Amino acid sequence: MAVQFILGRSGTGKTTYCIKSVTRELVDDPSGPPLVLLVPEQATYQAQREILANENISGYSRLRVLSFERLSFWLTGKSNVRPEISRIGREMIIQKILRACRDKLTLLGRAAQTPGAAAKLAEVIIEMQQCNYSTSEVSQLARDLAEAEPRERPNTEPEPRKRPNTEAESGSTAGPNENARPQNVTAMKFADIALIFKEYTEFIAEKFDDPDIQLSNALKKIQQADFLRGAKLWVDGFADFTVQQRLCLVEMLKAASESYIALCIDPHTIDITYPDRCELDDTSLFGPTEQTFSDLTEAVRKCRLPLEKPILLKKPMRFTDSPPLEHIEKNIFNPAAPPVTARDDIQILSTANRRAEVEYIAGRISELVRRHNYRYREIAVIIPDITPYQYYIEALFNDFNIPFFIDKPKPLCSHPAVELINSALRVVTNGWGNSDVFACFKTGLAAVEQTDVDVLENYCLAFGARAEDWLARGDWAFAPKDDNQFDEEMINKIRRNAIAPLFKLRTDLGIGEGERLITAGQFTKAVWRFLERLDIKRTLEQWSKQDSSDRQEGDRQLYDKLVNLFDELDEIFGEDLMTVADWNAILATALSKLTLKRIPPTLDQVLVGSIERSRHPDLKAVFLAGATQRQFPQPVTFDGILTDDDRTIAQNRDFYLAEKAVKKLTNRQYLAYIAFTRPSHYLCITYPITTDSSTQVMPSPFLDNLKSLFVDLIEQTATGNDDIEHTSSETQLADFLCEKLGKDSLLPRAKADKLYALIEALEQDKKFARLSRQVKYALGYENKAVLHKDFAKDFYGDSLECSSTRLGSFAACPYKYFAEYVLDLKRRKQFVFEPLDLGRFYHRVLDGLFKRLSKDNTDFATASDESLQNSCAEVIATTLETDTFLSNFKKRSRHNAYILDSATDTLTRAVADYAKMAKAGSFRQIASEFQFGLNDKDIPPCRLKTPDKVDILLKGIIDRIDCANIKGTQVALILDYKRRPQSFSWSRFYHALDMQLAVYMLAITGAKVAGRKIDSAAGAFYLPVEATPDKGSLNNLEKQADKFAYKAKGIFNGRFADALHSELTPGRWDQFYNFFITKGQPYGHFSSSGALRPDEFEHLVEFARQKIIQTAEQITSGCIDITPYRLGNKSPCSYCDYRPVCKFDWQINEYRPLDTVSKEQVLKQAKGGAPEVRS
Repeated sequence: MAVQFILGRSGTGKTTYCIKSVTRELVDDPSGPPLVLLVPEQATYQAQREILANENISGYSRLRVLSFERLSFWLTGKSNVRPEISRIGREMIIQKILRACRDKLTLLGRAAQTPGAAAKLAEVIIEMQQCNYSTSEVSQLARDLAEAEPRERPNTEPEPRKRPNTEAESGSTAGPNENARPQNVTAMKFADIALIFKEYTEFIAEKFDDPDIQLSNALKKIQQADFLRGAKLWVDGFADFTVQQRLCLVEMLKAASESYIALCIDPHTIDITYPDRCELDDTSLFGPTEQTFSDLTEAVRKCRLPLEKPILLKKPMRFTDSPPLEHIEKNIFNPAAPPVTARDDIQILSTANRRAEVEYIAGRISELVRRHNYRYREIAVIIPDITPYQYYIEALFNDFNIPFFIDKPKPLCSHPAVELINSALRVVTNGWGNSDVFACFKTGLAAVEQTDVDVLENYCLAFGARAEDWLARGDWAFAPKDDNQFDEEMINKIRRNAIAPLFKLRTDLGIGEGERLITAGQFTKAVWRFLERLDIKRTLEQWSKQDSSDRQEGDRQLYDKLVNLFDELDEIFGEDLMTVADWNAILATALSKLTLKRIPPTLDQVLVGSIERSRHPDLKAVFLAGATQRQFPQPVTFDGILTDDDRTIAQNRDFYLAEKAVKKLTNRQYLAYIAFTRPSHYLCITYPITTDSSTQVMPSPFLDNLKSLFVDLIEQTATGNDDIEHTSSETQLADFLCEKLGKDSLLPRAKADKLYALIEALEQDKKFARLSRQVKYALGYENKAVLHKDFAKDFYGDSLECSSTRLGSFAACPYKYFAEYVLDLKRRKQFVFEPLDLGRFYHRVLDGLFKRLSKDNTDFATASDESLQNSCAEVIATTLETDTFLSNFKKRSRHNAYILDSATDTLTRAVADYAKMAKAGSFRQIASEFQFGLNDKDIPPCRLKTPDKVDILLKGIIDRIDCANIKGTQVALILDYKRRPQSFSWSRFYHALDMQLAVYMLAITGAKVAGRKIDSAAGAFYLPVEATPDKGSLNNLEKQADKFAYKAKGIFNGRFADALHSELTPGRWDQFYNFFITKGQPYGHFSSSGALRPDEFEHLVEFARQKIIQTAEQITSGCIDITPYRLGNKSPCSYCDYRPVCKFDWQINEYRPLDTVSKEQVLKQAKGGAPEVRS
């Protein structure tokens, strides 16, 4: 029964002492009395491995390596027939109690439906159990606090006292302290907690075993355990114990013949013979372990067990080869310590972000292994919060071929099976939203192939399928009759097969039968039937065959976890009645907390974990990542149910709970000390200066303590790798070569030649040949697109069909033309009302209005205002009724109806002003939506010919053609409707970016339109449908109200100005068109006017003809260069649908700069001049 403590600072060999003592016993007498090594749960595997590493031990039977969890299992769990409640199950029980006792809870009742409330209360219940409190004790505390004086206040700094061993010793009251808050809120909290704790204990009594209660039950069986009676006991790796653990440990000390307890303490700072807790300094470096030593010493003496003189380990064995690390261990928080030399054993490094931090660590690990003969298992990466680093570690460590083990359970909330359950329940309970439906289909577990899912999704996006559409019994027929993109028969077949399991789930849950209440059994049975119909067990088994270790996705573990979770849900809630939505919320919360426990796959691997989970006696190198002010050495949270004041009030009544948040802050220096003293040879501390969201972070203040200990420890900043000798993996070597030899490299020629020679040499080596080829390809990559001339000739043949849009597309970027018109790539169709759709609506109405007026032998100029408005309203109504897209769009929502109503008002106003414009001149509309070159409906295509004898067949649709008989000739005027006011751009015209108006004039000249042979074109204009109000002061509102808001802007032959507007006013801009009258001529403000002199107009038309031919020549030559233009600050890339295809990169590709060109420069070029502009 003798007890002996093993005391020493970090690195003095306490763990090694325990392991050697155990192995010595096993070697000396393999069949002797039982041996027990008690360590934290995460250290059991390492301890077993260290023991079996002894060459004289091939196995053992007398030793048990235990944690408190394993001890509880061996004492109580083996004979249990009841299932053990899981962490998720415990929270579900709390959630059930909160619902049932909502009206009885005085303070926490409001939190019953709050997300996370059950988890927080479960933590409080666990704390009560670990402190070994019964429900009656918690209830008594609540009553005592409630009966105390209303304004009684806690002593925020109570004298340290031990929890009473008997109820007779309790009942003391705290004296008033006027510096804290009243106790009534605390009393209500503990009263609610007592009620929940009592209900929880009674609930699980006959149904489940709680692992935290099991430890208390195990306490009673310790003395009868054969493997503990008369055993030799070693305890190592603990800084403190919960009350439960301490009580169990004391019982083990009573049962054991010899006991050895190792604690990390400086024996010189404490009375090791009679430690007094009242005299201890809670803020000292070893405060946590000193308190533990004091408590255990007192417990041993109370039990009258022999207490041997402690074994004092004073020499820091771990740091024999590294005096700088030994200096850290001795003086980390000693400001008076003289600074020494750090050598290369310690490094502090800042990086730009977390990715750069992990990349540096990976490279350094590879270097330690390759150059310094480290084993991977001798290296650890310690991170306070692993979650934000996990992705980078998995990606970069794999790139560097570093074997690693992340000691952290993996969340399963994103597993396809979990997503299937969540999305399917959202579908049937939340109204069949498309996002939920396709989230379910895309899991790979639904009754539909992924290719079919894509087809179905495209159809739904194109025609805006809604919830009622999914529920409709009939077939879908949303596509117009002339739409050949979708096979609706196939679509409906896919839909029926895909939604059949969801319909059955909906029926099993009774959805659609009013607000039906069901039991947990009915709910779980319906969901499980859904999973069985989809046969997910078989699918998960197939997936698991691809991952035999079950480490990546955990398919094997997940199925078992789902079974256990559904069993718990059914058992816990029993016959409780709730809505499907409520059950769904409970299940979704439970599924979000499923985790996958990882098993180390190999022995030689880098350990990635937190400080507490990185116990390893043989670590040579440690990387402390994420050493920021808020995170290192451990994040501290302050969002529990019980505040520090609540804990102080309870402590004043001898009700001792876990440490307060303030105490946790003071313990951070002990954790920092442990982290700094983990390695024996090399310590590297890194931190990012920004988070992933580019928020600046500050380094941990503990780094200042570290830097003050050394004269040469300077914080470094990670930079790019400038030495090929520092490359540690194929990935790093490839990155290095590409960086140094890339396009923007400034490397001297001699060094570059050496690297090129290295690349050639690597290609001769079979192991590195693939890497060499990859680097060569990367260095030679230009992102060029080339179309073989023979293919281009065969593809285009002797004729090229094109339009003004296609010509502009090619002029903007040849590759865009290639992707859109040669490859015929189309953007996925979506059921949204875009500006382009609004423009089509305007065009359809204006076309229909022209036909209606023509039928009545009227036009804009001759129709009365009333008949014009009536005709417009009738056409709009007919269009909205007959157009499938518009009618469906309007029915979708009130917002959609508002959009179309606004568009209707816009058209009504525009038509009224178009009538004013028509009445002011001689031109009358003769055609609408006039086609040329399209199925020979109106006129044949406009034909031009290239020097290579390739026919250019121009085709298109002209929105509106007006005509006037001027001196016996038929003169046409072209009007192109635009949503908003648009000016004619001379620069875009010159560079062939916008040839629309010119193409239209070429097409109708000499053509027959509405029975009239057009002799010439007067000009072409853009005509807006939507008026943009001008800015101005309130005083000018009346003047602006009379201003014509739909001015046509374009180019025209000035000799027809009188035909455009018969009442021209000198010295003013024309009311309807963009020209200025001066001295009786329309050529005022010539640079900004659309008017051209007759000869200039003819030259311009001919210039447009030649520009079209030049552009067509380039197209047929096979040019598909990725060269988007840049005109000023504008480029087509900003609105191009094909950027993901061309992958334009400004670091590799170059824009094609175009100069801004004035009207005068264009006319000079048209007349045969040569202005210095780039095109």
